[in-house]
Amino acid sequence: MAKHFISWNELKLKVSRFDQSKKYYGIPRGGAVIAGMTDNPVETPEEADIIIDDLIDSGETARKWKEKYPNKEFIFLYNKQEEHQNMWLVFPYEEEGVKDIEDCIIRVLEFAGQTVVNIDKISVSKSNKGVTINVE
Repeated sequence: MAKHFISWNELKLKVSRFDQSKKYYGIPRGGAVIAGMTDNPVETPEEADIIIDDLIDSGETARKWKEKYPNKEFIFLYNKQEEHQNMWLVFPYEEEGVKDIEDCIIRVLEFAGQTVVNIDKISVSKSNKGVTINVE
């Protein structure tokens, strides 16, 4: 999959177009970075005028947050349903995506009660039926 590397300057330009009088809550993790770049980040969704995320891909995250906070506006910087399709977006606060994916896999495994000592003992395979994660 091709990668699109996003710069801090690109992010700053997009954030500068926001209404800086509004209060922003960022969806962890990427949205929190974006909210922090505004003039008015807040700690909880209840305090926010707008809930923000760095991207929308499948739409599942947006659906979940809109369901939980139906009276809040929801925005994102990149819409992968319309732009950068079939591309991996690499944000400047990520380690080229690969390390971020590894961290997510480790967190899921630890949440499920697995102890991960060595990332090299994890294999991930993808097929038309889904994703399989194996731990040696």
